[in-house]
Amino acid sequence: MLSELLQISENIPQIVSLIGAGGKTSIMFELAKELKQKNQRVLVTTTTKIYYPEPDISWATHFLPLPQNFSPKAGSITIIGKYLDEKTNKIIGLDFKEIKRLSPQFDTIIIEADGSKQKALKFPGTGEPVIHPDSNMVIGIIGLSCLGKAINSDNVHRHHLFAESLGYSEKQIIQLDMLIDLINHPLGLFKNTPINSRKICILNQLDQQPEISIIKNKIKDNHHLLSGIEEI
Repeated sequence: MLSELLQISENIPQIVSLIGAGGKTSIMFELAKELKQKNQRVLVTTTTKIYYPEPDISWATHFLPLPQNFSPKAGSITIIGKYLDEKTNKIIGLDFKEIKRLSPQFDTIIIEADGSKQKALKFPGTGEPVIHPDSNMVIGIIGLSCLGKAINSDNVHRHHLFAESLGYSEKQIIQLDMLIDLINHPLGLFKNTPINSRKICILNQLDQQPEISIIKNKIKDNHHLLSGIEEI
């Protein structure tokens, strides 16, 4: 299970922030469902914006201000945002203080802390990502469906920054070495990560690659090059 691979404690309250591109929302809700099955009180929120989900009927969605009698039950998922932007159908996220006020009522808080325009890859812009300073774990996500495709606006969010910052040319074909550079760059995937946070990298969408075994071996061979990453 994902929650076990990530070693999320069932006894210590956690704040988990997801950043990057290529499956943040899917991973966020999969993790929430697993923790719900472990009888946790799970808060799902964002510090940016996320599309309004079509939740399971057992989930609760609230916007501020919360009801006076608000009290999440064990084994529950609660989605909370500031408000819903009806024009975009996006939930506008909470600020750090609002999340901190809510934290005593939950066992695990999962935050989507980055936006990626539904691309598989991104390079953070100014003010991105928006990671809560109390995050115990920061999960950086890369969608491997980007491999073999060009560095352009179709495949990379902020592709100009990606190319310029990593020393590549636009329209160059994306290879695994570039993803390692993105992970390691001080302004790259794990930009703004709090110093005491665990850093986990998820390479998602491996099933969309024909040469799975080759990619896995190359990742394993290059794991020692990934600076400060606890697990990949």
